[in-house]
Amino acid sequence: MTRILLSLLLLGWLASDGAAQSAYKEIDPKATSFSGAASFRKTARLSQDKIEIAKAEQEVVTVIAGKPETKNMAKPGDYIVTGALGERYVIPGNRFDRLYEPDPGRAGEFRSKGTVLAVLLTEPVTFKAPWGEQQRIDAGGVLVKNGDDIYGIAEQAFAETYGRADKEGRVFVALDLPLAQQKAQAHERGESSHVADVDRRMNLKK
Repeated sequence: MTRILLSLLLLGWLASDGAAQSAYKEIDPKATSFSGAASFRKTARLSQDKIEIAKAEQEVVTVIAGKPETKNMAKPGDYIVTGALGERYVIPGNRFDRLYEPDPGRAGEFRSKGTVLAVLLTEPVTFKAPWGEQQRIDAGGVLVKNGDDIYGIAEQAFAETYGRADKEGRVFVALDLPLAQQKAQAHERGESSHVADVDRRMNLKK
């Protein structure tokens, strides 16, 4: 009887796991159009004490709000960063200096160098990330185009670490502010791509 019960429990777990997997639509991120997409800049600083340089090859799993989002294999010399939500992710050693620079106003911290384009996701998706592993992002998250790389960022992590950027790359409003306030500021500045982006976010929350 115990063996049968364990088998049924296992089958139930497998079925629920399979349903969870199938809830994510498989996409090709390179087929996504970023034409007219709003631009954003990372506002969260990287603190030196949140950065670890890998000494040996190791697997790093990115978990946000209790959900595994993706995994990556850090190689010796890569940077393993702990983000604002406690999530851990990998930045290749040869890319860190292209993405971040020491913040002249904050000792021991690094700031983002440039902007990214982001497209809102209206359904949960899964795809192969630039580092070769599957990434799963729920609706409300974004696909980000950073140079030639396209990857996903979960909604909460994006809102807490990025701001809306103007054509010169200056952040003019944080994403953790109410959507109505974001739209008003974008409209006032004539940032039509941001106005359209906020409208899509408002419609998604209806």
